[in-house]
Amino acid sequence: MLVVEAPRGTRAGMLRLDLGRFERHRTAVVHTLLVDPAARGRGVAVGALRTLLEDLRARGAHRVEAEAYGFNAAAVRTFEAAGFAVEGTRRAAWWRHDAWQDGVHLGWVADA
Repeated sequence: MLVVEAPRGTRAGMLRLDLGRFERHRTAVVHTLLVDPAARGRGVAVGALRTLLEDLRARGAHRVEAEAYGFNAAAVRTFEAAGFAVEGTRRAAWWRHDAWQDGVHLGWVADA
């Protein structure tokens, strides 16, 4: 788990990363990206993701994956702005808000 800091050093959110497939496949998975509502709209999440990708690339990462709820267009835009590409949709993948929700799968590839 990583703490996301705003430019002034205040805590602005957190990012949870799974490196379980990193040693063999050089793949990481972003499981959680949270930003304090007071810090939203300032590029904090995009900056955190870009920093993460730079660090993972330096460590030899080949691929980083993430998934966002289909109704969360802001999250999808954030990942895209950081360099991820939409790779597909998992239909009715998550039970949320008393209904099945799609999951938008995103990926970043070091050589792309």
